[in-house]
Amino acid sequence: MPLFDRKDKSRYASFTRRSLMLTGGMTGVFALLAGRLYQLQIVNGSEYKMEAEDNRVNQRLVAPPRGTILDRFGVELANNRRNYRVVIIAEQATDGVEAALDAIGKIILLTPRQKDKVLRDIAQNKKFAPVPVVENLSWDEFARVNLHLPYLPGVQPDVGETRSYP
Repeated sequence: MPLFDRKDKSRYASFTRRSLMLTGGMTGVFALLAGRLYQLQIVNGSEYKMEAEDNRVNQRLVAPPRGTILDRFGVELANNRRNYRVVIIAEQATDGVEAALDAIGKIILLTPRQKDKVLRDIAQNKKFAPVPVVENLSWDEFARVNLHLPYLPGVQPDVGETRSYP
């Protein structure tokens, strides 16, 4: 008596054909994944590394809000008012700090004296530290800077508080 009869041989042949197709399909999918992984890590790795560096957390010091000071009769002696300002971070100014200052100067009034002061402050501070360019802007000037912000790398609008003594 034979070990396999004819019916079992055809089942075995179809089983091996199916397993061969399944194995080939899995190998193809694995090859596609391996190729994509190679492309992302080896071919485009440096590009994604730069993007990851840009996405890291930036810590900024934020001054705590200060309260209103009243005298004993309830008359206000000191309060806070909003201060719209523009700061520049030298590390993020891809075209250079002077080019960024020139671009800001086209949007809002920036005197040569202010430019020189900003350049001195940047030379004295660390490259990642924000340096104020202009303070006490009007809302219209602040909005104009925000409108042109995509074209101003390294420039950040900032809203702070300034102590006011009426």
